[in-house]
Amino acid sequence: MRRCARSYMTRARLSRGLAIRAVRAVVDRLGEPFRFGWEPDELPAYLAARGFALASDVSTADAGRALLPREYAGQIMQTDHVAVARRG
Repeated sequence: MRRCARSYMTRARLSRGLAIRAVRAVVDRLGEPFRFGWEPDELPAYLAARGFALASDVSTADAGRALLPREYAGQIMQTDHVAVARRG
């Protein structure tokens, strides 16, 4: 069984303010543009249509609370996620 992990942003995060527009401009120039965001509840169906199953999907804030010291964990945005999918 093959697994694949990717991070993603919610649509709400991609549409917020000046800071995200500046980041988008930088990543566009680096050849890694933000094309679209996901809503977590839409991801399983998208993956299933392509032969994958969602194994886990956690917000970076939840991952930070589990893995980082408390003083750092609170600085991570809830709108970013890490998803792990498996094929087959």
